[in-house]
Amino acid sequence: MPDPTVPPAPSLPGDPPPQALLDALKSHVAIVDRRGVIVGVNQSWRAFAELNGGDPAASGVGSNYLEAAAPHSTMQAGLRAVLDGERSEFELTYPCHAPGEHRWFRVRVTPLRGAGEVTHAFVEHLNVTPEARGREELRRTRLELGTRVADRTAALERRTRDLADRTGALEAFARFTEIAARTTDSRELVRHAAEVLRATLGAVAVGYYEQGAAGWQARHLSPGLPAGVEAYLTGDFPAQLPGEHPGGEAVFREAGGTDPLGATARLPLTLRRPGDALLVMVSLAQGTWPEGARAVFRAVGRSFALALERAEQARHLAEQGARLAELNAELTAYTAGLSRDLRDPARRIAGFAGLLEARLPEGDPTVRRHLGIIRAETERLQALVEDLAQLRPLQERHLNPLPLALAPLVVQVRSDLGHVTRGRRISWTVGTLPTVHADHLLLRQVLTHLLHNALKFTAGRDPARIEVGGEERGDGTLVWVRDNGVGFDPAQVGRLFQVFTRLHGDEYEGSGVGLANVRRIVHRHGGQVWAEGEPGVGAAFFFTLPRPGAPS
Repeated sequence: MPDPTVPPAPSLPGDPPPQALLDALKSHVAIVDRRGVIVGVNQSWRAFAELNGGDPAASGVGSNYLEAAAPHSTMQAGLRAVLDGERSEFELTYPCHAPGEHRWFRVRVTPLRGAGEVTHAFVEHLNVTPEARGREELRRTRLELGTRVADRTAALERRTRDLADRTGALEAFARFTEIAARTTDSRELVRHAAEVLRATLGAVAVGYYEQGAAGWQARHLSPGLPAGVEAYLTGDFPAQLPGEHPGGEAVFREAGGTDPLGATARLPLTLRRPGDALLVMVSLAQGTWPEGARAVFRAVGRSFALALERAEQARHLAEQGARLAELNAELTAYTAGLSRDLRDPARRIAGFAGLLEARLPEGDPTVRRHLGIIRAETERLQALVEDLAQLRPLQERHLNPLPLALAPLVVQVRSDLGHVTRGRRISWTVGTLPTVHADHLLLRQVLTHLLHNALKFTAGRDPARIEVGGEERGDGTLVWVRDNGVGFDPAQVGRLFQVFTRLHGDEYEGSGVGLANVRRIVHRHGGQVWAEGEPGVGAAFFFTLPRPGAPS
């Protein structure tokens, strides 16, 4: 017959029944609800409580296990965390000695869920005394062996300690100098600064502090500090630091009568303004700093300061890059809207100008000339609108870089430009062109712009000479287009690839967008573009494309 004084365990699915399932477990088990109240225990739990003289009111069904665990804060906090869903499991090994026997138990708390929420906790106490005794015996054996080894090697250690310390200090300092030259992570810098200072000076703690609205705050401390030392360096010590550190020189202070630690040293650094950061070193063993220790701290501090300066510069550059990207996006959206808004009015102007010209009498040449000017300028406006419309697709188009043979592509582009070359004498020189890794459609636009440019500015040459070449170079490919056209002033080369820039004014057709598109496309591929020219001699345009995996 079931004991009527024992409430049933919480309902669990499956067969055998829940209480029988709990009683089948050899470990001591209790089920606790969200309030910490025990709602079910197994036979082993009750037997253990009786064997140890436990009070059923304190450990049986209906008692609050959270309150019973109050003297053991770790156990209470772990149980509470599992019941609150903050931990998936809690485990703790603890001593529970009987009058005639030393025993250890391991408690494991796991959540029981219903509808995705924690409703109860499964508390299991398992007797691990043999395991704990084995660990204790192993610990004692290791301790004895360690003592014997330490005794036998003490003499050798004394003879080699000085040499090892000096070697370690030099190696650590070399590592810190190397790391400080290539990293901007203050946490990593503090860790390595602590290593070199400890290797050189012995027992020291190192901290990095920044000044904020609430005063000085410890951002990073050297790892492995005793709890009391870490608490002091994050609590009382920052409150004692002065608000200003003029001069930027290291300040060394001997230990006072009330200082819980030894001598201190601090070096003002510049994060955003002079003196708003500190590198601090605290001795854990001595009250003064010898001159050698001061020199080492100053040297490490200088490297640390340079690394922080680089970090701030990198942060500033990142902010500028983000702002530039934002402005570029705004400009792209603006040009897209502008081209969309101008397209229809330009088309209507051209259409009505054509209608007016068709209805004019034959004998009015002045009006016809004026209408011809309107039509020509409208066509120019339409070309400009179409060029503007290309800017946004070029920026937003997803790159699809694939191996691409340049020679066939140049043949295709020359064929596309046949209407420009008709009736002209042109001497083409196309070298052996390599295969590149690029987006086919975008690179075709690059070559179209450059070859059309060469044809346009050699219109007055007979014959025109145009050269297309390329070669493998370093981590990528160099491609060029050279002509014997009108050239340009080298002093104006910086303006060539700017949007709407036309170095030759209205003398040659164009909108000043083509070379800007060339630059955008090449940059999106991770390459570079530039030009060389001389007035009356010609111009050459170069661009590079990186190999896959090569740094751009």
